[in-house]
Amino acid sequence: MDEYEILLQHAADCGLTVIEDFPMESEALGLIFGNTIALSSSLQTSAEKACVLAEEIAHAELTVTDITDMSRWQSRHEEIKARRQSHDRLINISGLLDAYKSGYQNRYEAAKYLGVTEDFLQAAVDEYIARYGPVIVDSNYIITLNPIGIFSRF
Repeated sequence: MDEYEILLQHAADCGLTVIEDFPMESEALGLIFGNTIALSSSLQTSAEKACVLAEEIAHAELTVTDITDMSRWQSRHEEIKARRQSHDRLINISGLLDAYKSGYQNRYEAAKYLGVTEDFLQAAVDEYIARYGPVIVDSNYIITLNPIGIFSRF
């Protein structure tokens, strides 16, 4: 099972219906209305679909109001929370470590290993830099986020 298939199962387990290949009237790649998630027909790959679906599931779990008006600070705040949860669900710091331990050394390989797009990986890394700073020290590793580098402490 790839990451997208895992997320489809998670959505179903949460009582969410996912409509794939939905002809969006806007440039949106995904949206949620009630318990239904629609994914744009413009999404081509499983990785693209996984990234969008993870964020829409996060909206289902976290968002409490209509956030379509991004001029409201509350909408922007809820969007950021959902995006952060989608990053943590699909990538997280241990996922970066797993990619490194599996021998993947560049952004393209790491994104492919994690089942996400390079853009999604970069957005997650940018968010982790904002959250943790450019360097994370773990008991066994030193992780630099710009550029991504993982170094064993021993």
